[in-house]
Amino acid sequence: MNIRHLTSPVLVVGFVLALFFASFVENGISWGRYDTELFQYVGIYALFVLCFLIGGRLSGANRNIENDHNAIAGSFEESINKKRFVIVWGVAILFYSLKLLVLGAVPILSSDPTIRSTGASLGGVVDYPVRLLSILGVVSFWLYYEVRRRQYLALFALSVLCNLLMLNRAELLFLVFAAGLISLRGKRIKLSSFVGYCVGSVALLFVGIGLLAVVRYGAHNIGNGLDLGELVLWVIHGDLTGAINFGSYVADTVKGELLGGRYTLGEYLSIINPWYGAHGAEYLRNEFLPNRKTAQSVALPFNYYLDFGFFGVALFSFVCGSAYVALRRYFISGGNILAGTLFVLFFFNLLLSVRNGIFPVNPLFLYCMGGVCFFYKVGGLSGWRLLVMKLSATLFVMSLPVSLLIGLSRV
Repeated sequence: MNIRHLTSPVLVVGFVLALFFASFVENGISWGRYDTELFQYVGIYALFVLCFLIGGRLSGANRNIENDHNAIAGSFEESINKKRFVIVWGVAILFYSLKLLVLGAVPILSSDPTIRSTGASLGGVVDYPVRLLSILGVVSFWLYYEVRRRQYLALFALSVLCNLLMLNRAELLFLVFAAGLISLRGKRIKLSSFVGYCVGSVALLFVGIGLLAVVRYGAHNIGNGLDLGELVLWVIHGDLTGAINFGSYVADTVKGELLGGRYTLGEYLSIINPWYGAHGAEYLRNEFLPNRKTAQSVALPFNYYLDFGFFGVALFSFVCGSAYVALRRYFISGGNILAGTLFVLFFFNLLLSVRNGIFPVNPLFLYCMGGVCFFYKVGGLSGWRLLVMKLSATLFVMSLPVSLLIGLSRV
């Protein structure tokens, strides 16, 4: 097996279906359970699988991809502007510090389970620069993997530490996921070894995430007398399947009334119209579970179904499949390191959408793209690709003064 097999679109849809079927298992602590009949929505999962695979096929899944044993085109270290790379790191650390000031405590050391929600008042314009820490950690690991210089490994470790202190479970998972994916480029492994490694790594990782959830909410609040091992397993199960069950519950409740993009495209719409109001998981919480203190997400493909019905499932699944295969080709061949980095983020967002239902190319994806474009050298590019990179970098730079002013005003 090699990276081409491990990133196959078939495995992606297999992962989505595996979690869907796992949702039929009754959770021992009722974590993520809702009064709904999930089986009635098998059709939208079948539609997602069909359109995702067709989109990937038409995007060129059948093309011959350059063998991953070939050398990466150019040096990754030479393809970045180191001074700008340091500047972006500085920006991320600055806004991370501002967010800690707003929170008033380090989340991992706080007994308040809703402390991270306090930072939501900052808005994306301030929170997005903090999120740069994760993509910078990935770039740093890729640099370390190529040239084996310890300073890059230290930067990757710093990214992990910062996200750990914030209890950012998704970001921690992203960093581990990205490091593993990059490490597997150019390698061949036995299927038995891969399965054993994945089962062990994923089990260890999710146990860690489950323990963080237990720390966050308190074992006495959710344990029902279970021992720690059983509790962690049910927390993991509920964390992975809760959004699927909630999506089914909301679909039952709205009874065919479409949300018109308020969930899937809500982030974009709120940027265009600052008075747009609640959207995404926050909107669903307000409308369907007003007593909950935290936002409630629905899983892919319920996000597309709730917003636009069967047409939305077909369209967005097709687009995701096409984009996935196109970016995957760059990652495998090494022909474009920037696109390869974006593939890692897109791939992760796509997998994570089974839990949060966010469209993989969300505003944060574009913001991270702008940050990477800012320190990525554009030599050799021309046409629309050069235009997109320069525009992304320019918009990123223009957003920083605005973010800083708003951030300082809210401290």
